[in-house]
Amino acid sequence: DPTSPTPLGGYVCPAEILPDAQAYCSTLISTRGPYENCLNVVNPQPYYSACINDFCQNNISCASYALYEEACRRSGVRRMSSVVDECGVCFGDGSSCLSSFSVSSIWGDPHFTTLDGS
Repeated sequence: DPTSPTPLGGYVCPAEILPDAQAYCSTLISTRGPYENCLNVVNPQPYYSACINDFCQNNISCASYALYEEACRRSGVRRMSSVVDECGVCFGDGSSCLSSFSVSSIWGDPHFTTLDGS
């Protein structure tokens, strides 16, 4: 069964967390998801298991998704969308990194002299 995770390092996910972990990581193995063109090229099972393991240990990150996408690209899969946004957030919309950027406006005389005198 592809939805049953293989425990990594002997770690077994607590039963109360496992359904949420499976839901979060299911995109990796979905035959109708963004990776459908890669499933027959790169086995998603190790990435799915790592995702489950990370989630169950309170490490909800994009590492498994990003690594799988990289493996797919290295294997020549080109027709694939990403679930990792430009901020590195899985299933994000890009808004989480906007707070780390600021807009600066500079006002003053446009006729200036550079530090080297030119």
